[in-house]
Amino acid sequence: SVYGVMWSGTFANMTRFSWMLRDLSTLLCVGIALAPAFKMRFWNIGAEGQLLVGAIAAGIAGTLFPMPGILNIPFVLIVSMLAGMVWAFFPALLKQKANVNVVISTIMFNYVGQYLVQYLILGPFKAEGAASATRPIQATAMLPKLLPSPYVLNLGIVIALTAAVVVYFLLNRTSLGYEMCAVGLNKNASLTNGINVERNMFLALLMSGALAGLAGGIEVTGTMGKVINGFSANYGFSGIPVALMARNNPFAIILTAL
Repeated sequence: SVYGVMWSGTFANMTRFSWMLRDLSTLLCVGIALAPAFKMRFWNIGAEGQLLVGAIAAGIAGTLFPMPGILNIPFVLIVSMLAGMVWAFFPALLKQKANVNVVISTIMFNYVGQYLVQYLILGPFKAEGAASATRPIQATAMLPKLLPSPYVLNLGIVIALTAAVVVYFLLNRTSLGYEMCAVGLNKNASLTNGINVERNMFLALLMSGALAGLAGGIEVTGTMGKVINGFSANYGFSGIPVALMARNNPFAIILTAL
């Protein structure tokens, strides 16, 4: 009966199917974001905060810096990735310098990020009027639609699928990915064989933060057009089982996110 409802409610209706693919792009990005860190047994539970910070960064950049669309969209998404990376930097630094448990620090930074973003939405960047949202971003910062109305599918799904391919290639076809996988399998053996464990863990968390921030950027530029208070449907936490069910395989994450 569950699969019957899924079919009739989503797959048999093209409009709803496009809604599902639109939402898939955000969840897929979060699952992909967690894969490199989880592959190393480095438990980043802070994707929700990194996504929120990436979203507000995209909302601010998309409002304050006018430029042509061919430049505006990449600029806004790169800013969102940098913001997510900065938010992951602090737990990574705490782990490297003071051996602070990453699970605890990333969970705590979720709350810091949540209230920081809430303050920015309801304070300095609040739109005029009673709405709990920022001002709309420029039209040139919005991701182009892939299908005409009433379908809502946009370029975000292409970006998310591209991220899956890039992360798969990184983990399976590069020396850095080899080192990350080795650290996840046996940290002590990796250290004995000359792999810089701390550097790889640091880079994995930064990569996670950047991709989680990208998920927030896609949500703003592809769906909302602004940052709405409380917009995230716990994407950061839902991405955890998405990555784990796929055993951190980026291509399998496409299916588990779906």
